[in-house]
Amino acid sequence: MDDDGKFLVHSQAAIISRKKEVAADNLREAREEYQKVQSEANEKRQQMKEQDGGAGEVLKGDDVCERKKQTTGNRKGNAAAQRKKN
Repeated sequence: MDDDGKFLVHSQAAIISRKKEVAADNLREAREEYQKVQSEANEKRQQMKEQDGGAGEVLKGDDVCERKKQTTGNRKGNAAAQRKKN
């Protein structure tokens, strides 16, 4: 391999190495941010448990939608019952 070829290979290796370092830094920062958010979420869950006396539950995702449908249905049912009474 001639000098130009060696230079090209070394240049490409240096570029790849630098990209790898940047990616590793980005991953480290993302993990730190994730841990920070997880910690904050755990603190808020703990605060909610303390406020509810430990009786409350934390709903996630589809559970929230399902609970909303249930409460909406209950309110509609209660309104209908009140109309029948009057």
